[in-house]
Amino acid sequence: MIYYVNMEGQRLGPYGVDELRRLVQTGALSLDDTWWDDESETWKTLRQFPQLPESAQHQLPEAVEESTPPPPPTPQDDFVEVVPAVPSTPLVGRPRRRGRAVLRWALVILLIASLGVLYLRPPAWLSSKLPQLVRNNRPLPTSVAGHILFMKRDGKAALAGLDVEALLPLSEGRAGFREAGKWGFRDEQGVVVDPQFEEVGSFSGGVAPVRVAGKWSFIDRTGKLILPPTYDYLGECHEERAHLIQGEKHGFIDSSGHVVIPATFEDARDFSEGLAVVRKGKRWGFINRSGTLVIPADYECALDFSEGGTAVRVKDKWGIIKKDGSTVVSPQFEDACSPSAGCFAARSAGKWGFYKLSGEWLVPPIYDDAGPYAEGLAPVAMGSLWGFIDKKGNFAVNLRFDRVASFRSGLAVVWSGGERDYIDTHGNIVKPILPIPSNAR
Repeated sequence: MIYYVNMEGQRLGPYGVDELRRLVQTGALSLDDTWWDDESETWKTLRQFPQLPESAQHQLPEAVEESTPPPPPTPQDDFVEVVPAVPSTPLVGRPRRRGRAVLRWALVILLIASLGVLYLRPPAWLSSKLPQLVRNNRPLPTSVAGHILFMKRDGKAALAGLDVEALLPLSEGRAGFREAGKWGFRDEQGVVVDPQFEEVGSFSGGVAPVRVAGKWSFIDRTGKLILPPTYDYLGECHEERAHLIQGEKHGFIDSSGHVVIPATFEDARDFSEGLAVVRKGKRWGFINRSGTLVIPADYECALDFSEGGTAVRVKDKWGIIKKDGSTVVSPQFEDACSPSAGCFAARSAGKWGFYKLSGEWLVPPIYDDAGPYAEGLAPVAMGSLWGFIDKKGNFAVNLRFDRVASFRSGLAVVWSGGERDYIDTHGNIVKPILPIPSNAR
C-alpha cells in the first residue's frame, strides 16, 4: 500500500498499484501529487513512480480536465484590468478644475498600474496570501459529452474548443491545452500559444514550464522560450522560486532563468510561506528563499507550511512546528496534515479528527479518513462513504459519495457509482450550463 499527499498537504490513500493507476487515469491524482517511498524514505512525485505505466502518465492531463488538479494556485488567474472610460466631451471650466481632473485620472491610472505590478510580480509576503482569494473564483476545467469546458461555480460554462483533448485550469489568464498530442495555451476567447510542447505546467510569475525534446524550460506569455531547455524537470513558480531537478539533485530557479539555489539537495518541494522543505541525506528540513537552512534537517518527514505551521514526523509520530522551528503540538499522532482553519486533520488510535493548535480536539477522532479544510469545509469518511463537515464539526454535505476532492472555486468534484459530478457547498449537484455552438473553436 502507498500513502499520498497532494500539494496542499492533504493525505490520500493508502492505495495499491492498481487503484493508483485507476486514480491517475480518472484524474483523482496528478503528476505533482507525491507518494512516500519506504525504501529511500523520500517523498516522490508520480512522475518518479516506477510502476505507473507510461500510458497512464500521458492520460493524466485528460484527468485534469475532468477533475480539479492540484497544482499550485496563483493570484493572477481571473484578474481583469478595468480602464476608466474617457469622457466623450472635453473638460471645461477653470484651469484649476481641469488640473484636478487630470490629477484624479493620473491617480487612477497609477493605482491600476500598481495593481498590475502586484498581479504579475507579487512580493513573497503577498504571493502566499492571494492564491486562495483568486482560486476561489476562477473557472474550472471539465468535460460534458466529449466537450472540454471552463465552468464557474454557478454552472455557467464556456467551450474551450471542439478539438481540445485536455485542459488545465486558468492561471494568469492562460490555460494549457492539448490538441493532436501537443500542448499549447489559450485564454477564454481562443488560442494564444499554438500547440507545440510535449508537456506544460501553468503560468505563474509571468512564465510557464514546458518540455521540449525531453528537457524543460520556461516560456513567457507569448510562447517564447526564455532559456534553453536543459533541465530534467522545472516546476511552476511559487513565491518567485521554481523547483528544478538536474540529474539526481534538486534546487530552485527564478522566473528569469537564474539559478538562485543550486541543485545540492536530495529532494525538495515548492516554496510555501517563504520556506521550502528539502532533504539532506535521509532527513528533512526547511530553507528560506536564499537557500539557507533555517530549520535543521532533523525530521523523518515534513509537509509544506500553511497558516504559519506544518506537520513533521519524529520517531514515527506527527506533530506541528512553527516557522521558527519551535514545537506547537508535540509529536503524538499516527498521521497528520498541515494546518488549515486553525486546526489540522490528525489520526489517533486509527481514527481521524481535527486538532486545534491550542492543544485540544475541535472534532473528536471518529472518522475513518479525513482531509484538511478548504473554503470552510473538510472531507471526512466513515466506512466507504465520504461527505464534508463545517468548522463546528457538523455535516454540511452528508456521507454519500465514493470519493471526493477538496473544494475549489466553490465547487468540489465527487464520484458516486462510477459517475463524476460537481457539488456546491450545500451538496447540490451543479451541472454545466452551455449551449454548444457548432462553429466553436
